[in-house]
Amino acid sequence: MVLLDQEGRWLYTNPALCALIGYSRDECASLGVDDVIHPEERDDVHRRLDALQRGEIDGYRVERRYRRKDGSILHGLVSVSSLDAEEDSPFRYILQVIDAGPQKQAEAQLAGVTERLELALDAGGVGIFEVDFITGERLWDARTHELHGVMPDSFDRSTDGFHRLLPPEDVARVTQIHEAAERDHAVQYRVDYRVLHRMSGTTRHIRASMRLAFATDGSVLRGLGACWDITEDIERSRRLHDTLALLQAVMKGTPDLVYVKDSGGRYLLINPAVEKVMGRAGSDVIGRHDAEIFPAETAQAAAGRFVARARAAGCAVMLDDFGSGLSSFAYLRQFAVDGLKIDGGFIRQIATSAVDRAIVESINAIGHRLGAVTIAEQVEDDETLALVRAMGIDQAQGFAVERPRPLDSLF
Repeated sequence: MVLLDQEGRWLYTNPALCALIGYSRDECASLGVDDVIHPEERDDVHRRLDALQRGEIDGYRVERRYRRKDGSILHGLVSVSSLDAEEDSPFRYILQVIDAGPQKQAEAQLAGVTERLELALDAGGVGIFEVDFITGERLWDARTHELHGVMPDSFDRSTDGFHRLLPPEDVARVTQIHEAAERDHAVQYRVDYRVLHRMSGTTRHIRASMRLAFATDGSVLRGLGACWDITEDIERSRRLHDTLALLQAVMKGTPDLVYVKDSGGRYLLINPAVEKVMGRAGSDVIGRHDAEIFPAETAQAAAGRFVARARAAGCAVMLDDFGSGLSSFAYLRQFAVDGLKIDGGFIRQIATSAVDRAIVESINAIGHRLGAVTIAEQVEDDETLALVRAMGIDQAQGFAVERPRPLDSLF
């Protein structure tokens, strides 16, 4: 608090104000309004003080910027009024200042959070809405209106107005889901529905998530929710279903082993030929991983059955990347194979590593002893190709043999 004379000089300051602006009480005794007020606000300060002195106003409250002793800015909420005085007494003002810095900081933080939230909602195409279940009124933001294809000034905010945007069968389902949530006192629920989008003349699929607030008697008071367009997801799922159905029809007509997996390794489709080799019906395979279909303790037995059935069907069996794992040689005791593809990690080093060269020679000798064809992987240069030939390996693959070419250039 500070007491001013009619010229704006400080007659008295309390310790709290001194602490706010960083001056001692002795220093404050020599200050005036112009010494601490921000230059951009000086004219408005004098204009208001003059109006107060002339009796045109009784007082005022305003936000001001002050310069502290260290040069920093103090944002203050200021209340100014005249001090009642006897006739012929000098005119005086009393001024009270509250530090608005924490409020300013909180407002800035809130504005930042609000801006980030709006950006996130905008980027995600999410609309926000509120429902008052006492009055039935719906409050929608601009994105929610856009998602439902209505203009704010033409939308009936009642429950009936919302229902008129939906096909009748969806109205019944949405109502049923909400009533179940209300009956079970579910705090949150999600529902999908279609909207007859008036702006585009199309049908859009909307997903809404609603959080409910209940009264002490159990009745629902209001709901706060978010909604977004899932039309592309629905169409993508429908196209995938149609594609899989077509693929299934094609797969049934071929004797080849054909299967489809998703990115997580789960089977989406298998044809009858795969069912026969696996020894399992498609219903036991679809949606599952290999590890679920063939538990670890039976994996080797399952692999043995697969190899046996593949050979019975006239297929040749080749062991790929042979030598790269400790189990490679163990497979030779379990399965009859027609060929060994020697791991490229050894082939690449045979020109410089005596150890890798000895391993490759051993694999080649074992393969020939078992009557299997041997194939060298990743033969990348002429020197390696010459060594492969000298070792008596039957076949080679890699850039030293041929580089990739368009299919039509081969015929």
